[in-house]
Formats: sequence, C-alpha cells, structure tokens
Amino acid sequence: MDTIQERMQYFADAIDHKEPKKIPCEIEVTGWPLAYGGMTLTEALADPVKGAEAYSKYLDDVPFDLHVMDAGYMWAPPIYNMLGSDLYTMGSDGVYPVHNQIGTEFASAEEYDMLLNNYPAYMFDKRVRRLYSIYDLPREEAYAKLKEAALATRNFRLFNAEIERRRLEKGRFQAVAMFAGGPMYRAPLSQICDEIRGLKETLVDLRRRPEKVDALIQILESMPMPLNPHWADGLPYKIGMTIYHIECFLNPKQFEKYFWEPFTRQYRPMMEQGVKFLLKGEGSFLNTIDYYNDLPDHSMIFMLEQDDPFEAYKIIGEKHTLIAGAPLELLQCGTRDECVAYAKKCFDTFAPGGGFIFGNNKPLLGARDAKTENIIAAYQFADQYSRQ
Repeated sequence: MDTIQERMQYFADAIDHKEPKKIPCEIEVTGWPLAYGGMTLTEALADPVKGAEAYSKYLDDVPFDLHVMDAGYMWAPPIYNMLGSDLYTMGSDGVYPVHNQIGTEFASAEEYDMLLNNYPAYMFDKRVRRLYSIYDLPREEAYAKLKEAALATRNFRLFNAEIERRRLEKGRFQAVAMFAGGPMYRAPLSQICDEIRGLKETLVDLRRRPEKVDALIQILESMPMPLNPHWADGLPYKIGMTIYHIECFLNPKQFEKYFWEPFTRQYRPMMEQGVKFLLKGEGSFLNTIDYYNDLPDHSMIFMLEQDDPFEAYKIIGEKHTLIAGAPLELLQCGTRDECVAYAKKCFDTFAPGGGFIFGNNKPLLGARDAKTENIIAAYQFADQYSRQ
C-alpha cells in the first residue's frame, strides 16, 4: 500500500508538471460514503464512532490517493433544525445536506445602510436572529433546545474526527486544508451573494445600486482572514484555494472588477514564489479560463464542474494542472465500460508531461448521485492505469 508520504509526493510532482511515479487519484465526497456504509446522518450523530465506521467503508473499496478538499460533513442539518433554522435541511436519502438558499430570508435592499453603518451588528445580531427562531422562544425552552444542539454538536465533531482518524490510518491525505489558515480567496461579491443578499438580488444590485455594493465590498476587504505562517509546514507543496460562486454569472467587465483584479493583486506575489491555487468551479467558467494563462506557469489547479475538460485543455494546455476523469453525470447514468473508456481518454490526453490528477467533477453528496459499480470500476481502472 502506498504511504501518505508517497502519495503526497505523487501529488506534488503532478502539480509541478513532473511525471510522477503514480498519477494521483482524488475523490470528492460528502454524504455518499455514509449511504454506502448503510447509515443516515441522524443515526451517525446518535453513535458517532459507529457512524464513522460506516462512513469509512469506501476507504477499503474505492482505491484513491487523496481528497483535494475536506471529506466528511461541514454542516449537520439536524443541528440547524434544533436551533429553528432551515438554512440546511436533510435530503430524502437521509445523508445529503441541502443548502436551502432559495428559502433563506436575506437582507433587503433597504437594509444596505444598516450593513454599511454597522456590519458586525447586522451580521452577528440581526441576521442570526432572523435565521434562528430559537431566539423567539421562552428562555427555558430556548435553553433546552440549545443544550440539545450542543450535545449533538459534540457528537458531530467526534464523528468527523473519527472519519479523519480512519482516513489517515488508511494512508489517504487531504491536499487543501480549508480551515488550517492557508491562503483562501473568496471574493467579497460572492460573500454578499452567499450570506447577505442571495444570488438573484446581488445581480440586481449590480445594476440598480452598484455604489452600495462597492461600499459593502470595501468593508469586507477591510476584514481579511489572517494567514497562519505555519499553514504548509511539513508538506511537499503549498496550495491555496479560491472558488467560483457568483463569478459564473458575471459579464467580463464585472468579472475583472469583482474577482480577477483583487484576486491577482493579493495572490500573484505568492504564485511568483511558488504557491499554487486550487480553483474549485461551481457551474461553468470556461469563458474565464483564458485569464489564468497570464499567471506564472503551473500556478493553478482547475477542478471543473460543468465544463468539458477537453475544451479547457485546449486553452490551458500544459500551463496549469487539470483535475478530470470521472464526471458525475457519467458515473450516474453511464455504463461501467463507458466510465472506464472516458477515464482512459483523460489519462491518455492529459497525463503526459504531468499536470493531471484523476478525479470527479462534482462531490458525491447522496445515495443516488452515482452507481456504486461505476465509481468502483472507474477508480480501480485509474489506480491501475496511473502506475503505468
């Protein structure tokens, strides 16, 4: 079995565009492993050690080297629901957390002045009270629900800690530690979209009240996340991260103003010193990918979502690294042979010369996201072919 150190070196060589001894294989998962292990999240929270054991079954059955980002759960809908929030709800399979952005009550246009005058008060008082109805309950009833949620949170943290422990025991690693204090860029406009105004209203604001948007962005830019100086200690690579949310819906002028200019202003100096950035795409962003050819060689790692990797490769070539090979649509609807054939085509096209990582384009969230036999077949082929 490959050790974690060997797998890290395969990954480091690949993103440096050297030909590694083995082409690294990654898999992005959230709830699917729990379904594969035969449990629901509610059951796992009731017995987090048993839940982690069920969740980790895929480690024995799916051959891969790493998770690019966090495996396990970032959110536990039952805990949100205990606090009177439907910001996250459970999918019908009992394992998939649904982000209920459509049903979330965001800030109104009339509340922009409140945001601009006292952003912390709005976000950490008014917004929290709006999202969590526990504040409207009598004190004793609210305290009982808060205690219930605290106990569930303890089990939730234990559940994720057990998953990580088992992952390390099985020799897999996580490439980008999202909460380890490394460089991570989320454009302020995406923060406004995700947390304050919602997608539709943010796009409306760009047309009707751009001066308010710009003023709020200035406030958000004045509160940068601190960088942990030890974020890459002991690793054979240095990787930061950025992500597209609203960026997929911007016109070129807006994209340059609200993403490209601040991103490159802040992080191009790091790239020139050898730090690489993972770009996690949500939606389609092929129309912006040519911008990245202006950055230092091998400084970007693209995790596409809806875009065709073969079209992306025509633009970036060997300039940057591409993650591809197991599109969720094919894993869900295709045959075993079709999945293997597509994976082979990706290896044969992208692997020569380095700069290729085999992986899926969308996280495996729920029980019905893909056929189990297709996942196992694609990754068994990739693991074997990656060593040739």
